[in-house]
Amino acid sequence: AVKSDFRANGFESYSDDADKFLNDRFILDILENYEKRAPLIYRFVDGAKVCFKEGNKGSGGGWHRDRSWGRMTKSLMYLSKVDSNSGPFQFIKKSHLKSNVIKQNLKYGFDFKQYRFRNCDIEKIINKNPKSLVTVLGDPGDLVLVDTHGLHRGMPINANNTRYTLTNYYFNYNSNLHKFKMISKDAFKVAFE
Repeated sequence: AVKSDFRANGFESYSDDADKFLNDRFILDILENYEKRAPLIYRFVDGAKVCFKEGNKGSGGGWHRDRSWGRMTKSLMYLSKVDSNSGPFQFIKKSHLKSNVIKQNLKYGFDFKQYRFRNCDIEKIINKNPKSLVTVLGDPGDLVLVDTHGLHRGMPINANNTRYTLTNYYFNYNSNLHKFKMISKDAFKVAFE
């Protein structure tokens, strides 16, 4: 696999601004209202640097769902200008809805526990409905609130481009946190300096 996606989970420990973003009450209120579950008390910031490497699949390693079933909300902030060459966030419209998950799984033969998808899988959906593909271009400071149970990716980056983002991960219980390795100060320096 081509390494083009560098992550710093726990970035709030190294940046007061990232900590403020993580604990922004306005964002939390919106996402907690959407989740309609217990407060999102377990959370962390992922600082990401995604750069061009030949054959890169983009941020997140290509098309995927963060959960095969159930909501998974995130807030993503661009820290650099993001155009079609620098790996914009892409999402398949309404692919987070239970009814559409069931329809797509049956129509395209996806497994109900599947969370990784090939480009050709997603092309079938887009060819059927070209307006289903949402590509989010933006400027530094632009914010995306998203349910990443839906099909999404960071589009592959083209030559001489780098994308920087902060992404907040939220949980209302701590059972998922063990999956994320928090970055050490030494690893942070290697990835981001």
